Amino acid sequence: MLGQSLRSVASTAEVSASFLSQVENDKARPRIETLHRIAAALGTTAQALLADASAPSAAVRGDGAVVSRAAQARVISQSDDPADGLVRSLVGGASVFHALEITGAPPEFGEPYKHPGDELLYVVSGRVEVRFGDELFQLGPGDSLSYSGGVPHSTRRLSGDVRLVIVTTAGS
Repeated sequence: MLGQSLRSVASTAEVSASFLSQVENDKARPRIETLHRIAAALGTTAQALLADASAPSAAVRGDGAVVSRAAQARVISQSDDPADGLVRSLVGGASVFHALEITGAPPEFGEPYKHPGDELLYVVSGRVEVRFGDELFQLGPGDSLSYSGGVPHSTRRLSGDVRLVIVTTAGS
């Protein structure tokens, strides 16, 4: 784990070492908030971890194009309630950007998170509210919001069947 012990990363991420080992061996899948804590402990992003986990299902063509199949993508949940959101990586492996499809969103704001790079959130369907620092933005179908991932942010469902696409630069 990048020169860190499993126990050290687990402690920093506020999870048990056994749970982290299960995640590492694909025997458990953390919720998105837990994945953000694990990523921060490793000095990376949840988006990058999801992309790395989806890499085996992505096929790299000879011309460098990468095909990621929906049926083979890693999917994680935001909570025990599927309406709160399922997250899947749309781009497997190393890339200058990461893309996530989020189906559903929690009705209340979760813990805000931040990460390196910039982010674009595009609303495919439903209505959401994004808390970005001290500001609130209400977005509906076709709306988008771009922002620095370094500012704490979180999203909640306002209405409808929410579907979002989030693209994040790999950043440093």
